[in-house]
Amino acid sequence: MQKISKLTRGVMANRKMDRAANAALICHVGKRCMEEVFKKSFLKEIEIVSFRDGALFIAISSPVYSQEIKMKEEEILEKINLELKNDVVDKIRFKSSRKQGY
Repeated sequence: MQKISKLTRGVMANRKMDRAANAALICHVGKRCMEEVFKKSFLKEIEIVSFRDGALFIAISSPVYSQEIKMKEEEILEKINLELKNDVVDKIRFKSSRKQGY
């Protein structure tokens, strides 16, 4: 007979892996949707870095890019959620990146 702590640890590890896999999928879908909305030159200046608690985090090289994304945020969120067939992404957040041109 196994201890409950061992069984619980395995379940918790699987849930963390599931969350990480889902976050990776959402980031991938987000990138594809951004490619539909923006030009390739624009996409070189941004990078989708993570998803957590309904927010898609995007690293940007300049505040100008965050303004462009904000203007099309509703369209981007709609495309992402439509492709995922679920309203999981409800906002876009930005992280400053000193690196120019990913």
